Amino acid sequence: MQTTLISVIGKPRNGRYNKAKYNLNGKLYETDFFFLPLLERYQPHQFFLLGTKDSIWEEVEKVRQEKPFEYQKVQIILLRRFRMKFIMHIK
Repeated sequence: MQTTLISVIGKPRNGRYNKAKYNLNGKLYETDFFFLPLLERYQPHQFFLLGTKDSIWEEVEKVRQEKPFEYQKVQIILLRRFRMKFIMHIK
């Protein structure tokens, strides 16, 4: 069975996420991106990463240098006027 992982990134106040500890099925992970343990654990066929233009995409690219993975960037536009969110496009 093929698995698809969908995760999000944002824009932390200090420009970087703090490291956190995660326990997935008894294995401990310490990372600043929650999706990294999920990628390792589930090895998805597809990975979609959602964020806005202001999300920390450059940090994702730095992590990819150390731990290569493929993903589809999904940029979200926030429309405050209509108070709704929608997916703009997939790169």
